[in-house]
Amino acid sequence: MLNCRRVGVAIEPDSEAVPVLFKGDMTMQNNNRNRRGTALVEAAVVLPVMILLIGIAVDYGRIYYSTVTLSGSSRNGAMYEFDPYSYDESNYTSYTTAAQSDASNLGTNVTFSKSTSTVSGTTTVTIQSNSTFRMLSSWYFLPNQTSINRTIAIRQVQLVPD
Repeated sequence: MLNCRRVGVAIEPDSEAVPVLFKGDMTMQNNNRNRRGTALVEAAVVLPVMILLIGIAVDYGRIYYSTVTLSGSSRNGAMYEFDPYSYDESNYTSYTTAAQSDASNLGTNVTFSKSTSTVSGTTTVTIQSNSTFRMLSSWYFLPNQTSINRTIAIRQVQLVPD
């Protein structure tokens, strides 16, 4: 009459014993199979989104690194140009080689320009640096390349009054 593996008895208050049928291991096997399919569908939906977010984070980190490196290289070139003793004691031959030594990780697409001005006894050396940054991969909503521009200005002030 019953084709189940186990038969249990459920007792409810103020009632007679009612037989309850347990399916046993058959339910666990079906649930595991359904759960594996669910996990596969979840992975198929979430994995592309996660890869996209990781790729964007890597490109953003590279842009940030390039910007900080370009600022440091501009500062190095400005310090070389500003310090009168650096011409004799430095290993660099010009402000561009001083700046380029810090920007060696950015590649060959880095350019530097210099301007010097004197206003009421204060000399200002300004170094402008430009670099073109290329993304690792092309995203539909982000540009494939972007220009990074940095300007560093160093002013000489008089330490001892006249």
